[in-house]
Amino acid sequence: MTKGQAVYVESIGAGANLIGYTRGYAATCSTARLTTPAANTAGTITLAAASALYNVIGQVFYSYSPSPTNGSLVIKDGTSNVVLNLDVTAAGANCFTFTPPMKATATNKVMSVVLAAGGESVAGKLMVVSWTEA
Repeated sequence: MTKGQAVYVESIGAGANLIGYTRGYAATCSTARLTTPAANTAGTITLAAASALYNVIGQVFYSYSPSPTNGSLVIKDGTSNVVLNLDVTAAGANCFTFTPPMKATATNKVMSVVLAAGGESVAGKLMVVSWTEA
């Protein structure tokens, strides 16, 4: 990563143009950090454990279309420690920027972000801006 560069994300969701800046570092682009599951299917992004490094989450972008009947966004530190659990009740694009960024509680620890299945005929999209650091 190069210090002082912005992370740009354009056109997430219908008509949205979002630009985010994450802690002064450019995040490496990866399709592993973007998921667009079929309707009524959960979207999960898992940040693999990295030896001697912490997983860090700077931003989470998500959307549902149309409005979900069972929407939620969950972030886990490890396999069972829920650190964020929010109900999502409306359609459209949303973004969380964590200041300071959300850092795993230990090195070599997996983190996951889950956008719940929104209900019959409801599609969701999920993107995570993340990196590892010592």
